[in-house]
Amino acid sequence: MFFIDAFFDALDKRIEFLAELENSGHEQESLLLCTCYIDGLGQSLYWPDERSNLCFVHVLKEFGGEEILSQIHPRMLREAMAQLKSKMAKRILSKVDSRLRQVYGQLKDETEVVAMLGPLLSAEELTWLKDELWRGTLAAIAYKKIRGSSVHNLGAPGGIYFDRTTHRGRSVPTIDFEMLHGCLRRISLAARTRSTSSAKWFGHDFK
Repeated sequence: MFFIDAFFDALDKRIEFLAELENSGHEQESLLLCTCYIDGLGQSLYWPDERSNLCFVHVLKEFGGEEILSQIHPRMLREAMAQLKSKMAKRILSKVDSRLRQVYGQLKDETEVVAMLGPLLSAEELTWLKDELWRGTLAAIAYKKIRGSSVHNLGAPGGIYFDRTTHRGRSVPTIDFEMLHGCLRRISLAARTRSTSSAKWFGHDFK
């Protein structure tokens, strides 16, 4: 327990230091570290799942505290499905492509997407789609556009803007450092709570 507490005390200091980086003009570095910390916490909390992008999306949905990040962007969902190589993805996309295009610019939650596309699909296809809807979330977009670009392309945009997209008739907020840093703080607290309440690292024995 001493080592667990010490670890999270040190992590809290690292997380708070990101605000200093941001305020001192190091926006790229603060975003890079912020998204990598979220990634690392996600992979630790959802161990042994090694899918970095999926863990990133799940940890933001479960602990991030920003509902908007779990909403699905129809255009992004369509583009993500088009990049998958599976025959199932191609078959489903051929059936739902037109319907998704009709709602470009409108964020939908998972229930709305299932209700909208379900009648077009078989039971097997709908089950598959439900498991893949995370690919169209704003969290997945943040992983690709910010975390991925920061790590692999030496930089990322300071924020992701959705000028032509609405959510329940309202403008969609920018995904930026301020939003993601708040998420990171909440995720870290959740990870600490799970670790201390179970007396195991992130609730796992890692065996």
